Amino acid sequence: MMHKLINSVRRRIRIKKAWLKDEIHGYIDRAFFKEKEGGIDEKRKIIFHSVVWGDDFLHPFFSYTIPSLLQDGNIPQLARDGFNLKFCIYTHPEQYQEISKQYESCLASLGEYMAVSVIPLDEMKDGWWRDDTWHYMTGALIDQIERCLKESAMMFDARPDTIYGNGSISNAVNTVQGKNVCFAAAHPRLDKASAEKSDAFAALKNMERCYENDELVGLDFEHAHATLRGSFDNEDCNMTYGGLSIRKITDNMYTVIHNLPMIWVANFTKDDLRFFKTPWSTWDDRWDHRWANLLLRQNRLKVAGSSDFFFCVEPMNDRHRALPMEKGLLNNDKFQTRRQRRLHNYVFNSFCSVWRGRSDRSKLVSGDSVQQSSGG
Repeated sequence: MMHKLINSVRRRIRIKKAWLKDEIHGYIDRAFFKEKEGGIDEKRKIIFHSVVWGDDFLHPFFSYTIPSLLQDGNIPQLARDGFNLKFCIYTHPEQYQEISKQYESCLASLGEYMAVSVIPLDEMKDGWWRDDTWHYMTGALIDQIERCLKESAMMFDARPDTIYGNGSISNAVNTVQGKNVCFAAAHPRLDKASAEKSDAFAALKNMERCYENDELVGLDFEHAHATLRGSFDNEDCNMTYGGLSIRKITDNMYTVIHNLPMIWVANFTKDDLRFFKTPWSTWDDRWDHRWANLLLRQNRLKVAGSSDFFFCVEPMNDRHRALPMEKGLLNNDKFQTRRQRRLHNYVFNSFCSVWRGRSDRSKLVSGDSVQQSSGG
Protein backbone atom coordinates (compact mmCIF):
# COMPACT_ATOMS: atom_id res chain seq x y z
CA MET A 1 0.00 0.00 0.00
CA MET A 2 2.81 2.36 0.97
CA HIS A 3 4.59 1.50 -2.30
CA LYS A 4 1.55 2.56 -4.35
CA LEU A 5 1.24 5.77 -2.36
CA ILE A 6 4.91 6.65 -2.94
CA ASN A 7 4.60 5.94 -6.69
CA SER A 8 1.47 8.10 -6.86
CA VAL A 9 3.25 10.99 -5.10
CA ARG A 10 6.26 10.66 -7.40
CA ARG A 11 3.98 10.65 -10.44
CA ARG A 12 2.24 13.82 -9.26
CA ILE A 13 5.61 15.49 -8.65
CA ARG A 14 6.78 14.58 -12.18
CA ILE A 15 3.56 15.99 -13.65
CA LYS A 16 3.90 19.19 -11.62
CA LYS A 17 7.56 19.60 -12.62
CA ALA A 18 6.71 19.05 -16.31
CA TRP A 19 3.84 21.55 -16.07
CA LEU A 20 6.10 24.08 -14.29
CA LYS A 21 8.84 23.71 -16.93
CA ASP A 22 6.29 24.18 -19.69
CA GLU A 23 4.91 27.30 -18.00
CA ILE A 24 8.43 28.73 -17.51
CA HIS A 25 9.26 28.11 -21.18
CA GLY A 26 5.97 29.74 -22.10
CA TYR A 27 6.84 32.86 -20.10
CA ILE A 28 10.27 32.98 -21.75
CA ASP A 29 8.72 32.61 -25.21
CA ARG A 30 6.16 35.33 -24.56
CA ALA A 31 8.85 37.64 -23.17
CA PHE A 32 11.14 37.06 -26.16
CA PHE A 33 8.69 36.99 -29.04
CA LYS A 34 6.99 40.33 -29.66
CA GLU A 35 4.88 39.54 -32.69
CA LYS A 36 3.91 42.51 -34.81
CA GLU A 37 0.41 42.87 -36.15
CA GLY A 38 0.57 41.78 -39.78
CA GLY A 39 -2.22 43.69 -41.46
CA ILE A 40 -2.69 43.97 -45.19
CA ASP A 41 -0.44 46.41 -46.99
CA GLU A 42 -0.40 45.81 -50.73
CA LYS A 43 2.76 47.71 -51.53
CA ARG A 44 3.06 48.25 -55.27
CA LYS A 45 6.48 49.88 -55.27
CA ILE A 46 9.80 48.03 -55.20
CA ILE A 47 13.13 49.79 -54.77
CA PHE A 48 16.20 47.82 -55.88
CA HIS A 49 19.11 48.65 -53.61
CA SER A 50 22.81 48.35 -54.52
CA VAL A 51 25.93 49.67 -52.80
CA VAL A 52 28.81 49.31 -55.26
CA TRP A 53 32.14 50.99 -55.92
CA GLY A 54 35.54 50.10 -57.37
CA ASP A 55 36.47 48.01 -60.43
CA ASP A 56 36.18 44.71 -58.53
CA PHE A 57 32.46 45.26 -57.96
CA LEU A 58 31.26 47.65 -60.64
CA HIS A 59 32.29 45.38 -63.52
CA PRO A 60 30.58 42.24 -62.09
CA PHE A 61 27.55 44.39 -61.25
CA PHE A 62 27.10 45.41 -64.88
CA SER A 63 28.30 42.08 -66.31
CA TYR A 64 26.24 39.63 -64.28
CA THR A 65 24.01 41.12 -61.58
CA ILE A 66 22.00 43.46 -63.80
CA PRO A 67 21.71 40.95 -66.71
CA SER A 68 20.41 38.34 -64.26
CA LEU A 69 17.88 40.85 -62.89
CA LEU A 70 16.75 41.56 -66.46
CA GLN A 71 15.93 37.92 -67.23
CA ASP A 72 12.32 37.67 -68.32
CA GLY A 73 10.99 36.16 -65.08
CA ASN A 74 12.59 38.80 -62.86
CA ILE A 75 12.28 42.57 -63.44
CA PRO A 76 10.26 42.22 -66.68
CA GLN A 77 7.75 39.98 -64.86
CA LEU A 78 7.41 42.47 -62.02
CA ALA A 79 6.76 45.21 -64.59
CA ARG A 80 4.06 43.07 -66.23
CA ASP A 81 2.53 42.51 -62.79
CA GLY A 82 2.10 46.26 -62.47
CA PHE A 83 4.73 47.08 -59.85
CA ASN A 84 6.26 50.55 -59.74
CA LEU A 85 10.01 49.90 -59.97
CA LYS A 86 13.00 52.04 -59.02
CA PHE A 87 16.76 51.37 -58.75
CA CYS A 88 18.93 53.21 -56.22
CA ILE A 89 22.65 52.73 -56.79
CA TYR A 90 24.91 54.07 -54.02
CA THR A 91 28.35 54.61 -55.50
CA HIS A 92 31.13 57.06 -56.27
CA PRO A 93 29.60 58.87 -59.30
CA GLU A 94 32.90 59.45 -61.13
CA GLN A 95 33.77 55.72 -60.98
CA TYR A 96 30.25 54.75 -61.96
CA GLN A 97 30.11 57.10 -64.95
CA GLU A 98 33.49 55.95 -66.26
CA ILE A 99 32.79 52.22 -66.06
CA SER A 100 29.11 52.37 -67.06
CA LYS A 101 30.14 53.68 -70.50
CA GLN A 102 31.20 50.10 -71.31
CA TYR A 103 27.73 48.77 -70.50
CA GLU A 104 25.40 51.23 -72.24
CA SER A 105 23.13 48.56 -73.74
CA CYS A 106 22.70 46.91 -70.34
CA LEU A 107 21.76 50.20 -68.69
CA ALA A 108 19.46 51.08 -71.58
CA SER A 109 17.58 47.81 -71.05
CA LEU A 110 17.31 48.51 -67.32
CA GLY A 111 16.01 52.00 -68.06
CA GLU A 112 13.10 50.55 -70.02
CA TYR A 113 11.63 49.23 -66.78
CA MET A 114 12.55 51.78 -64.12
CA ALA A 115 14.20 55.03 -63.19
CA VAL A 116 17.81 54.63 -62.03
CA SER A 117 19.12 56.99 -59.33
CA VAL A 118 22.86 57.29 -58.69
CA ILE A 119 23.42 58.42 -55.10
CA PRO A 120 26.91 59.62 -54.00
CA LEU A 121 28.35 57.53 -51.21
CA ASP A 122 30.11 60.58 -49.74
CA GLU A 123 26.68 61.87 -48.71
CA MET A 124 26.24 58.86 -46.46
CA LYS A 125 28.92 59.87 -43.94
CA ASP A 126 27.57 60.23 -40.44
CA GLY A 127 30.67 60.26 -38.29
CA TRP A 128 30.72 57.20 -36.04
CA TRP A 129 31.83 54.39 -38.37
CA ARG A 130 35.55 53.74 -38.26
CA ASP A 131 35.75 51.73 -41.45
CA ASP A 132 34.57 53.14 -44.78
CA THR A 133 33.09 49.82 -45.90
CA TRP A 134 30.81 49.49 -42.85
CA HIS A 135 30.12 53.20 -42.98
CA TYR A 136 28.97 53.12 -46.60
CA MET A 137 26.88 49.98 -46.24
CA THR A 138 25.13 51.14 -43.08
CA GLY A 139 24.65 54.74 -44.17
CA ALA A 140 23.17 53.69 -47.51
CA LEU A 141 20.81 51.21 -45.85
CA ILE A 142 19.55 53.77 -43.33
CA ASP A 143 18.92 56.20 -46.19
CA GLN A 144 17.06 53.46 -48.08
CA ILE A 145 14.95 52.41 -45.09
CA GLU A 146 13.84 56.00 -44.60
CA ARG A 147 12.93 56.22 -48.30
CA CYS A 148 10.99 52.94 -48.22
CA LEU A 149 9.02 54.02 -45.14
CA LYS A 150 8.24 57.38 -46.69
CA GLU A 151 7.22 55.94 -50.07
CA SER A 152 5.56 52.76 -48.74
CA ALA A 153 7.91 50.55 -50.77
CA MET A 154 9.52 47.14 -50.49
CA MET A 155 13.28 46.88 -50.93
CA PHE A 156 15.10 44.22 -52.94
CA ASP A 157 18.78 43.86 -52.00
CA ALA A 158 20.48 43.69 -55.43
CA ARG A 159 24.03 43.04 -54.32
CA PRO A 160 26.75 43.71 -56.90
CA ASP A 161 28.27 40.24 -56.48
CA THR A 162 25.12 38.16 -56.99
CA ILE A 163 23.56 36.28 -59.94
CA TYR A 164 19.85 35.44 -59.68
CA GLY A 165 18.02 32.60 -61.40
CA ASN A 166 15.21 33.41 -63.80
CA GLY A 167 11.93 33.86 -61.93
CA SER A 168 13.54 34.07 -58.49
CA ILE A 169 12.94 37.81 -58.04
CA SER A 170 9.24 37.77 -58.89
CA ASN A 171 8.74 34.61 -56.82
CA ALA A 172 10.34 36.25 -53.77
CA VAL A 173 8.32 39.46 -54.10
CA ASN A 174 5.02 37.66 -54.60
CA THR A 175 5.68 35.48 -51.55
CA VAL A 176 5.76 38.44 -49.16
CA GLN A 177 3.38 40.78 -51.01
CA GLY A 178 0.79 42.15 -48.59
CA LYS A 179 2.24 40.32 -45.56
CA ASN A 180 4.64 42.98 -44.21
CA VAL A 181 7.37 40.38 -43.78
CA CYS A 182 10.87 39.83 -45.18
CA PHE A 183 12.13 37.07 -47.47
CA ALA A 184 15.40 35.17 -46.99
CA ALA A 185 17.27 32.42 -48.84
CA ALA A 186 20.68 30.80 -48.97
CA HIS A 187 23.42 32.37 -51.10
CA PRO A 188 26.01 29.77 -52.18
CA ARG A 189 29.30 30.97 -53.60
CA LEU A 190 30.64 30.48 -57.10
CA ASP A 191 34.26 30.45 -58.23
CA LYS A 192 34.51 33.76 -60.07
CA ALA A 193 37.57 32.95 -62.19
CA SER A 194 36.12 29.65 -63.37
CA ALA A 195 32.74 31.18 -64.18
CA GLU A 196 34.26 34.04 -66.17
CA LYS A 197 35.89 31.53 -68.52
CA SER A 198 32.65 29.65 -69.23
CA ASP A 199 30.39 30.06 -72.25
CA ALA A 200 27.34 29.89 -69.98
CA PHE A 201 28.18 33.04 -68.05
CA ALA A 202 29.37 34.79 -71.19
CA ALA A 203 25.87 34.24 -72.61
CA LEU A 204 24.35 35.76 -69.46
CA LYS A 205 26.70 38.73 -69.64
CA ASN A 206 25.69 39.36 -73.25
CA MET A 207 22.01 38.93 -72.29
CA GLU A 208 21.69 36.20 -74.93
CA ARG A 209 19.73 33.79 -72.76
CA CYS A 210 18.06 33.20 -69.38
CA TYR A 211 19.13 30.63 -66.81
CA GLU A 212 16.46 28.82 -64.85
CA ASN A 213 17.12 28.00 -61.22
CA ASP A 214 17.87 24.33 -61.80
CA GLU A 215 20.42 25.28 -64.47
CA LEU A 216 22.04 27.74 -62.09
CA VAL A 217 22.28 25.05 -59.40
CA GLY A 218 24.20 22.86 -61.84
CA LEU A 219 26.47 25.72 -62.86
CA ASP A 220 27.17 26.52 -59.22
CA PHE A 221 28.47 23.03 -58.55
CA GLU A 222 30.27 22.92 -61.89
CA HIS A 223 32.13 26.13 -60.96
CA ALA A 224 32.12 25.54 -57.22
CA HIS A 225 33.84 27.96 -54.86
CA ALA A 226 36.09 26.51 -52.15
CA THR A 227 33.43 27.17 -49.48
CA LEU A 228 30.90 25.14 -51.48
CA ARG A 229 33.30 22.26 -52.16
CA GLY A 230 34.18 22.09 -48.48
CA SER A 231 30.59 22.08 -47.20
CA PHE A 232 29.62 18.46 -47.91
CA ASP A 233 29.07 16.74 -44.56
CA ASN A 234 29.90 13.16 -45.63
CA GLU A 235 33.63 13.75 -45.17
CA ASP A 236 35.30 13.92 -41.75
CA CYS A 237 37.34 16.96 -42.83
CA ASN A 238 35.16 19.85 -43.98
CA MET A 239 34.18 23.47 -43.25
CA THR A 240 30.51 22.95 -42.33
CA TYR A 241 31.14 24.70 -39.02
CA GLY A 242 30.90 27.98 -40.98
CA GLY A 243 27.14 27.61 -41.35
CA LEU A 244 26.54 25.69 -44.60
CA SER A 245 26.08 21.92 -44.68
CA ILE A 246 25.27 20.02 -47.90
CA ARG A 247 24.29 16.39 -48.41
CA LYS A 248 23.86 14.71 -51.79
CA ILE A 249 20.59 12.77 -52.02
CA THR A 250 20.54 11.89 -55.72
CA ASP A 251 22.78 12.79 -58.66
CA ASN A 252 21.05 16.13 -59.06
CA MET A 253 19.40 16.84 -55.70
CA TYR A 254 20.91 18.08 -52.43
CA THR A 255 19.59 18.82 -48.97
CA VAL A 256 21.03 21.97 -47.47
CA ILE A 257 21.21 23.30 -43.92
CA HIS A 258 22.03 27.01 -44.06
CA ASN A 259 22.36 28.65 -40.67
CA LEU A 260 22.68 32.20 -42.08
CA PRO A 261 20.30 32.75 -45.02
CA MET A 262 20.46 36.21 -46.62
CA ILE A 263 17.50 38.61 -46.48
CA TRP A 264 16.65 39.67 -50.04
CA VAL A 265 13.22 41.31 -49.87
CA ALA A 266 12.53 43.71 -46.99
CA ASN A 267 9.32 45.25 -45.74
CA PHE A 268 10.76 47.74 -43.25
CA THR A 269 9.20 49.08 -40.07
CA LYS A 270 10.30 51.86 -37.72
CA ASP A 271 11.81 49.17 -35.50
CA ASP A 272 14.23 48.30 -38.30
CA LEU A 273 15.24 51.93 -38.69
CA ARG A 274 15.94 52.24 -34.95
CA PHE A 275 17.89 48.97 -35.04
CA PHE A 276 20.27 50.06 -37.82
CA LYS A 277 20.65 53.58 -36.47
CA THR A 278 21.95 52.29 -33.13
CA PRO A 279 25.81 52.31 -33.32
CA TRP A 280 26.63 49.28 -31.20
CA SER A 281 28.03 46.70 -33.63
CA THR A 282 29.53 46.34 -37.09
CA TRP A 283 27.53 46.27 -40.31
CA ASP A 284 28.04 42.57 -41.04
CA ASP A 285 27.15 41.59 -37.47
CA ARG A 286 23.88 43.49 -37.63
CA TRP A 287 22.86 42.58 -41.19
CA ASP A 288 24.08 38.97 -41.26
CA HIS A 289 23.28 38.01 -37.68
CA ARG A 290 21.33 40.27 -35.34
CA TRP A 291 18.66 41.66 -37.66
CA ALA A 292 17.39 38.15 -38.44
CA ASN A 293 16.94 37.69 -34.69
CA LEU A 294 14.76 40.80 -34.53
CA LEU A 295 12.68 39.63 -37.49
CA LEU A 296 12.13 36.22 -35.91
CA ARG A 297 11.12 37.79 -32.61
CA GLN A 298 8.48 39.77 -34.47
CA ASN A 299 7.43 36.86 -36.72
CA ARG A 300 8.39 38.86 -39.82
CA LEU A 301 10.59 36.43 -41.74
CA LYS A 302 9.94 33.79 -44.42
CA VAL A 303 12.74 31.52 -45.65
CA ALA A 304 12.84 29.83 -49.07
CA GLY A 305 13.25 26.06 -48.89
CA SER A 306 13.47 25.15 -52.58
CA SER A 307 15.92 26.18 -55.28
CA ASP A 308 13.12 25.66 -57.82
CA PHE A 309 11.48 28.66 -56.21
CA PHE A 310 14.46 30.93 -55.48
CA PHE A 311 18.15 30.49 -56.21
CA CYS A 312 21.11 32.81 -56.54
CA VAL A 313 24.90 32.52 -56.46
CA GLU A 314 27.66 34.80 -55.20
CA PRO A 315 30.77 34.86 -57.46
CA MET A 316 33.98 35.19 -55.46
CA ASN A 317 37.68 34.58 -55.90
CA ASP A 318 38.55 30.95 -55.23
CA ARG A 319 40.00 31.42 -51.76
CA HIS A 320 38.16 34.56 -50.74
CA ARG A 321 36.71 34.10 -47.26
CA ALA A 322 37.27 30.35 -47.43
CA LEU A 323 37.42 28.89 -43.93
CA PRO A 324 40.11 26.37 -42.94
CA MET A 325 39.09 22.74 -43.29
CA GLU A 326 38.71 21.03 -39.90
CA LYS A 327 38.71 17.37 -38.95
CA GLY A 328 36.12 15.61 -36.83
CA LEU A 329 33.12 17.20 -38.53
CA LEU A 330 31.54 14.17 -40.18
CA ASN A 331 27.75 14.74 -40.46
CA ASN A 332 28.01 18.17 -38.81
CA ASP A 333 25.40 20.80 -39.67
CA LYS A 334 25.85 23.14 -36.68
CA PHE A 335 27.05 26.73 -37.04
CA GLN A 336 30.10 26.89 -34.77
CA THR A 337 32.25 29.79 -35.99
CA ARG A 338 31.62 32.02 -32.99
CA ARG A 339 30.94 29.22 -30.51
CA GLN A 340 27.81 31.07 -29.42
CA ARG A 341 24.79 30.40 -31.57
CA ARG A 342 21.82 32.72 -31.26
CA LEU A 343 18.14 31.83 -31.50
CA HIS A 344 17.90 32.38 -35.26
CA ASN A 345 20.83 29.98 -35.81
CA TYR A 346 18.88 27.25 -34.00
CA VAL A 347 15.73 28.05 -35.98
CA PHE A 348 17.52 27.99 -39.34
CA ASN A 349 19.41 24.85 -38.31
CA SER A 350 16.10 23.00 -37.97
CA PHE A 351 15.10 24.00 -41.51
CA CYS A 352 16.14 21.82 -44.46
CA SER A 353 16.30 23.35 -47.95
CA VAL A 354 16.45 21.43 -51.22
CA TRP A 355 18.63 22.41 -54.17
CA ARG A 356 17.86 20.61 -57.42
CA GLY A 357 19.86 20.69 -60.63
CA ARG A 358 18.90 19.35 -64.04
CA SER A 359 19.31 15.63 -64.54
CA ASP A 360 21.18 16.16 -67.81
CA ARG A 361 23.94 17.87 -65.79
CA SER A 362 24.10 15.12 -63.17
CA LYS A 363 27.71 14.25 -63.88
CA LEU A 364 28.68 17.85 -63.32
CA VAL A 365 26.77 18.34 -60.10
CA SER A 366 27.72 15.11 -58.33
CA GLY A 367 28.73 15.78 -54.75
CA ASP A 368 31.47 13.14 -54.96
CA SER A 369 33.12 14.76 -57.98
CA VAL A 370 32.95 18.18 -56.35
CA GLN A 371 34.72 16.92 -53.25
CA GLN A 372 37.35 15.07 -55.27
CA SER A 373 38.21 18.31 -57.04
CA SER A 374 38.92 19.90 -53.65
CA GLY A 375 40.98 16.99 -52.40
CA GLY A 376 38.39 16.25 -49.68
